[in-house]
Amino acid sequence: MSPKYIINKHEGEHLDYINRIHLAREWNRSVKAMDAKLSFRQFARRMHISEASWRREYRRGGGTAPVRDLRFPNRWLYGLYDPDLAQQDANEHAAQKGPRQKLLKPVADRIRNLVKESDRHRSLFDARQIVREQSPDLALPCLRTLYNHVEAGDIGLTHDDLPYRRKHRRKRNPAHPARTVLGRRKLEELPAEAVTPTQAGHLQGDTVVSRAGGRGGVLVLYDRLSRRYWLEKLVRIDQDCVVKAIRRIRTSTRIGRIRSVVTDNGCEFLDQAALDRAFGAKVFYTRAYASYEKGGVENCNRILRRWFPKGTDFSQVSARRIHQVEGYINAMHRASLGGLTAEQRDKELRHVA
Repeated sequence: MSPKYIINKHEGEHLDYINRIHLAREWNRSVKAMDAKLSFRQFARRMHISEASWRREYRRGGGTAPVRDLRFPNRWLYGLYDPDLAQQDANEHAAQKGPRQKLLKPVADRIRNLVKESDRHRSLFDARQIVREQSPDLALPCLRTLYNHVEAGDIGLTHDDLPYRRKHRRKRNPAHPARTVLGRRKLEELPAEAVTPTQAGHLQGDTVVSRAGGRGGVLVLYDRLSRRYWLEKLVRIDQDCVVKAIRRIRTSTRIGRIRSVVTDNGCEFLDQAALDRAFGAKVFYTRAYASYEKGGVENCNRILRRWFPKGTDFSQVSARRIHQVEGYINAMHRASLGGLTAEQRDKELRHVA
């Protein structure tokens, strides 16, 4: 009596050569014995595979189309099944497939839900880092692979769901040697420890203004080493309000020692002596129309626009809401910090200090 070969095939698995040998042994034995009860459905049930899988394997193995037996109208005649021929056909189809998908569906669902979480405006990198922290043993694809999946549209995300859309940047023109106010410290006068900082406290500053007809704005400070941001609401965009906002930040426990500050030539930063006193450090100025000379804080402004797009009237936004967004930004995982958040990096630097 021949042994009963049972193939316990689960969803997502494929037949291998050993399975095909077992199938051929049972099928060819039934065909040669002219089993009257033989059919694709009955044989598939007996071998614990789906009928569709066996029909596909039968065609792969060179089986001929079944015909009726003229002597017995209710009986069908089947061809033999060749496991070697079926395995060769399976190998040829496997060679034509592309690389295996590197992103599993449960992981794709988690990343999609994190990116689409309301009021957080997460990037793919930030969502990937959160999944990595939650599941350290989980193998995750690189960031480029995630963007390829977004491009293909197979994880439920589009470029419209991401914080920024793809843009083709134009070539930059070098900044012209613009004239500056006499007596102002130029960016070229920065000390060496501020050019390549090794300690926290070297800041860049800027303001984000309301729409035309609106009032007020936001003062933005950015630490070049820890990538930490500080946001403070401004009732008006003028020198007095900026100085008061700086003092509020310094009197709170949110910021440590300030060593140097780089800002632009906006009218709210005209009084260099008042800013020196407010910051407790020297203030340096970039050239006109050269915003890239303080690119860190300009990038912060871009991130801030995820919550407050252009056209926002900051007089209608509470200071509490601005501080909430500050916490969101500082909790983002950043590739420039090796996957850490600005809060984590700031704590490391304070601990070392």
